[in-house]
Amino acid sequence: MSVGRLRHSGRHPFMSSCFLAALFKYRESPDRSPREDYLSAVLCELLNQASRELCLLELIGAAFPNSSLPKSGETAIQWSVQYMIASRDARLAGKRPDLVGRGTIDGKRALLLIENKIDAGLQQHRADNGDVSSQLDTYFEYLRGASADLKQIFYISRWGITPVSEIGGDTAAAVRSTSWRRLAQAIGSVTSAGSTPVTAYLGERLRELLEEFGMTEIRITPSSITAYHAWNELRAWCEKLGTEWAWSIWRNHPVALRQSRASFDFTHGKRYGPWGTDNYVCLMTPQEDELAQHAHNSYVFLYAGVLLAGVEEYVEPQHPGLPSLATGIALCLRRDQWLEQRRYLEQLLGRLSSASRSAAPGWKLDVRNGDGNDPRWEKTRDWVGINLLRELPFLDALQLWGATWTEEPTQFLTESLDAMESALTDEDFANLHALHRAAASSD
Repeated sequence: MSVGRLRHSGRHPFMSSCFLAALFKYRESPDRSPREDYLSAVLCELLNQASRELCLLELIGAAFPNSSLPKSGETAIQWSVQYMIASRDARLAGKRPDLVGRGTIDGKRALLLIENKIDAGLQQHRADNGDVSSQLDTYFEYLRGASADLKQIFYISRWGITPVSEIGGDTAAAVRSTSWRRLAQAIGSVTSAGSTPVTAYLGERLRELLEEFGMTEIRITPSSITAYHAWNELRAWCEKLGTEWAWSIWRNHPVALRQSRASFDFTHGKRYGPWGTDNYVCLMTPQEDELAQHAHNSYVFLYAGVLLAGVEEYVEPQHPGLPSLATGIALCLRRDQWLEQRRYLEQLLGRLSSASRSAAPGWKLDVRNGDGNDPRWEKTRDWVGINLLRELPFLDALQLWGATWTEEPTQFLTESLDAMESALTDEDFANLHALHRAAASSD
């Protein structure tokens, strides 16, 4: 699994003054957003309290005006999160809606499901026969076969739109959708209309949490439009600097000529180009076979240019999302290979540092372990991304060089390549080739 083939949410609330945001400790999982889980847990507690205080139907009616449930009445509904469906139907068994409410409404048996999303799309469920259906289709089938008098499936998302293109027609007709913004308004109107202090407190804290997560409104200002235009200009400038400019520096540099003699060359005959998403660099990879000449199949890279968004989760700029000038050697190795080669790579780092004319910014060894979050790559836990690089974030460059840059980026890239030329020996190039071959053979 090569560096090029591996993969990559707003303001973090740990230090927030919002009580519920301060408790936010859910961790990312392969197919779940931690905020979705946390919001489900908080909403579950509010719904249980509203049911006890007999204002549940009012709250649902305000949030979902087209709900088929009564607008008022006596409720005895117990809500739970991550309820596991028990069914003899293999398509349904083990599935977990975000919230499930079971009990009675005015003495009638009720079964209510809520699926909530923030930015992620619907999960796809695959049956044993290969048929694929969305979460909402699966939950609708479960509801349709359930023995309850009142059944309803609700969908909460950032925009409050039923994803009709992703679900069946019967499901689309049955689902009731709302936005987090509308839910926040409903909570405010219902809890301020005479509910007990407990429900009012929970409702107000949940509304604060939604505001903290930026889910209650869309703010577009003239400065936003100006920033968007400036960002596009910056990206265009990064592309120019990281490709044509870097190529003009590197093409006749001694390290590039010697790399070619050692069977490293620019990827697949291209002098430069995008690497990952929004990174613009000159790339050199092993050329011993046709497959390795493509960046997405290589396990060893020598590069120089501009990093912006990172390459998957293994190579990232110091400030993700903000550009950096960078020159380095990136490798993707199995964990056992990394442990075997760690001492050698640390020694290589020392040689690169000693060969640099400038003390700052210095060379560093950045190691990123695969966390296996992407289900497409089940083996990522066994892989490690290693990056020996010299990096200068644009924010630091502004402090060093001011707002007008002329020869400074050229000097930075040239100095970095000079250090690589001085530090790397023919034996190092042979070692890098061997590491590529070993990683490729074990993938």
